[in-house]
Amino acid sequence: MIKVDGLDIIYPNGFNAVSDIGFEIGKKEVFALVGESGCGKSTTAHALIKLLPKGTEIKGSFMLGDKEIFSLKEKDTRGVRGKDIGMVFQDPLNALNPLVKIKEHFFEIFVAHKVKEKREKLLERIKFLFDFIDLPFERVDAYPFELSGGQRQRVMFALALVMNPSLLILDEPTTALDVLAQKKVLGLIRRAKEEFSSATLLITHDMGVVNEVADKVAVMYKGRIMEMGRKDQILYSPVHPYTKLLISCVPKFNVKDLSIPEIPIDDYDVDGCSFAPRCHLAKDRCFAEKPESKFKHGRRVACFEIQN
Repeated sequence: MIKVDGLDIIYPNGFNAVSDIGFEIGKKEVFALVGESGCGKSTTAHALIKLLPKGTEIKGSFMLGDKEIFSLKEKDTRGVRGKDIGMVFQDPLNALNPLVKIKEHFFEIFVAHKVKEKREKLLERIKFLFDFIDLPFERVDAYPFELSGGQRQRVMFALALVMNPSLLILDEPTTALDVLAQKKVLGLIRRAKEEFSSATLLITHDMGVVNEVADKVAVMYKGRIMEMGRKDQILYSPVHPYTKLLISCVPKFNVKDLSIPEIPIDDYDVDGCSFAPRCHLAKDRCFAEKPESKFKHGRRVACFEIQN
């Protein structure tokens, strides 16, 4: 249903933020993209809806069903955003217009996509979504600043789902939420994939969230996918050195916290594997050549030592 192949993202200053990214997401499937801050997760998500700084070069292919998104002109891309692709942004307070009531945010989407239904019918659709996100319908007349952080995040879910998109992108949907608000959001993710039959791309650094809702996982480091496979493979039997270290950093009771070695600033840019300066398995070849992602141990891995 969703296929990304050979995605490269190059910013106007020449920085190659993402290199050769590829993945597929099926219907009713949650695909989690995880990794450290700055690894390119959100950049990848924004590239899919072509919301990157002017002058950014996007290479590769993004198939949404039988439609190639990257080849669309800007006016046609506007017809895809919010309709075929719904997105929940990382900070709902900044994503919502503070001067506009919640109800009008929905009607702006209807107007943008030329939905020709009577206002009463559209209000019924909004009411259905408010029931879905478990918010009183009266809150449609509230301003964003009158809602809590968790309520705003759920409103963002409703806005993303209002046109019944084929792809739902969630950019750090549980960040800065308390435990109860996180629980509600995770419940929405599980229900949305079933009730709306959408494919879901989940951007997160929280392994607990991945364990709760993901079906497949890809681990990113410095713009490249290091390891990709089923959730149980990645979380419980990782093989790439970076994946192992990343998961070992998750706090556990009665276990000393581990950390990933700091990277020497002089060794930050290498011709080979981007993780080589921090990897205890790195050999000379790792610093000289970039490993291709190959199928090994039931998942895709980009590591010479694992592929041997």
